[in-house]
Amino acid sequence: MVKEKTVVTPHHIASIHIEGMWGKYNVDWEPDPKVNILGGINGSGKTTILNILGELIQGKINRQKDTFREAQIRFNNFELDYPHHFKGNQSQYLIPNFTQISTFDIPIKDRRKISKYNTQLDVELKELIDGNSLDFNFVKLYSKVQSKTIELYKANKRQEAEQEELSINHFFSIIDSFFQKTNKHIQFTEDKNIIFQNGINALKINQLSSGEKQLLIILFQVFLQERKPHILLLDEPEISLHLNWQFKLIETIQTINPNCQLIIATHSPAIFGEGWGDKVVDIETKKHSYG
Repeated sequence: MVKEKTVVTPHHIASIHIEGMWGKYNVDWEPDPKVNILGGINGSGKTTILNILGELIQGKINRQKDTFREAQIRFNNFELDYPHHFKGNQSQYLIPNFTQISTFDIPIKDRRKISKYNTQLDVELKELIDGNSLDFNFVKLYSKVQSKTIELYKANKRQEAEQEELSINHFFSIIDSFFQKTNKHIQFTEDKNIIFQNGINALKINQLSSGEKQLLIILFQVFLQERKPHILLLDEPEISLHLNWQFKLIETIQTINPNCQLIIATHSPAIFGEGWGDKVVDIETKKHSYG
């Protein structure tokens, strides 16, 4: 009798080794399982490290950049290294739940969708809310929550049903807390659109500022993780977020998904370090001479 193989998805990055970054440095780092604030000046390699991690996790190494020679990520229950794992079938290794966000340069899945009437941010938000692709989105999650709530009520699990029913309302209340000073209130309409009520006026998402859209991209991405173990790489969010939003960003992400490992690359670690000072890492302490 053949035993079925148990597949265990990695939960968080336990250690990182990059050899020959830019032909000058080795990088060795053991990230915190929950929160990491990677600080450093422009050109110090913060974004490069995040991009290398993203490429390894997704199995898409861009060798044209020639930014490193070898690299290894050790997760809590699995190791992934380049070039060893990339010589064979990439399906042989496990891919953790993973998202990389650069709020300054949002990636677009289909640039043909961009027109003079929308922006990269508009397209990304639409994909997250009601994207027509096979990817999971908010509308699908909303339907899933409704179905689960009905099943729990049918099973006479009233307390669990009420908690499930409140999950989206709680998420919307978090968004409202960010928009409170501009008197905007998020709503999900009957025709499954997201709008913001501003007094007697209803604003569509494409009428929001770029900073507001970038904040929503982060929050919706985290909510769609459904509180499952997830690795989130966030590159320089201070470029687009108001100072008050920066203060509460980490706590908010942890509230929405306490099982998310967060790695932030930032020019301003002191801002995000409010209450998270022990999670601040100076990139220069993780770089060593190569060769």
